Amino acid sequence: KPLLSEVKAAARARDWRGALATLREVPTKHPGPEWAPLFYAVLACCCKEGRYYEAFSVWDEMPERDERAYNMMINMCGRMRRMDDAQALLAEMAGRQLEPSG
Repeated sequence: KPLLSEVKAAARARDWRGALATLREVPTKHPGPEWAPLFYAVLACCCKEGRYYEAFSVWDEMPERDERAYNMMINMCGRMRRMDDAQALLAEMAGRQLEPSG
């Protein structure tokens, strides 16, 4: 929980670097689902700040992905005019039988 609070504070301050730094505390081998809220918060911060490469770096490390995570990434790709990436994420999402929203 303290790490999640740090990420939320970093996000409010628009500090994507600070948010990313908290991921150093996550076990490097197969983080379990208990780490998902932290990953979601860091991903949200990176997406809001338009940090494309950093967001995909977090995405690659996430222990699980759901509609919310896909929607964050698709929205960021759309804002950044990376339509091929947005379409690829939509296709992956459909393949996992997840519904896009927003």
